[in-house]
Amino acid sequence: MTAPVFFADDIADASGTYTLSGSEAHHVNVHRLRVGDDIDLVDGNGMRAQCTITAVDKHDVTVRIDAMSCEDRPRPAITLVQALAKGGRDEAAIEMATEVGVDSVIAWQAQRSIAKWPAAKRAKAQAKWENTLKAATKQSRRSRIPALSYAPDTKTLLQQLEGARVLVLHESASERLENLDAAWVNSQEIAVVVGPEGGITDDELDAFAQAGAKVVRIGTTVMRSSTAGTVAIAVLNHITARMRLDIGESGYSD
Repeated sequence: MTAPVFFADDIADASGTYTLSGSEAHHVNVHRLRVGDDIDLVDGNGMRAQCTITAVDKHDVTVRIDAMSCEDRPRPAITLVQALAKGGRDEAAIEMATEVGVDSVIAWQAQRSIAKWPAAKRAKAQAKWENTLKAATKQSRRSRIPALSYAPDTKTLLQQLEGARVLVLHESASERLENLDAAWVNSQEIAVVVGPEGGITDDELDAFAQAGAKVVRIGTTVMRSSTAGTVAIAVLNHITARMRLDIGESGYSD
């Protein structure tokens, strides 16, 4: 079993021993971890320290750092463009996407999004998503928290996606994601676009197509906005893993 993960923003500068305090030390106590147990400390940016607990009290946890490493970003990096959705489905989507390895998330105000992020409430809404991503990172024992950004409209979104290969999930597509040519994912970054409950409009689809995006569907069913992105990322992970086996890491282009 892998060691549980806790956050330590300044772990990159540590050596020998480290003292964890505050809420993260409290979480160690909640997990009933004791002296001699293994834990990993991560900074959310790829740095991971493999540690052994040497002392535990009510407010602090001291560990011995046994090994330190900086984990590479995934390649290709996968960005989930998640349209704002009602009922917490968008938050469920980014939580699950984090668990399957998404590298970054863009909150997209699609034309048919019922949920809104007005300027007055945007900071609070974005902070809620950031907390969701952080909690999912810890649960899935990752060292990197997915980066989060916001696109208030499709024009802004396309500007943010420049340089990425873009897949738009839509029920009208004739091509299925699982049949995608492995060579198509030979890139630095892939973006998966998931629409809101009411779907992506024709105008939005046209804008994506004009920008060079590929419209695809998954399987033969129509998925909710909360699940489509996670399934798509899992499929892409399978395709890229198969590609590595076939041609090796050196086959990836820059």
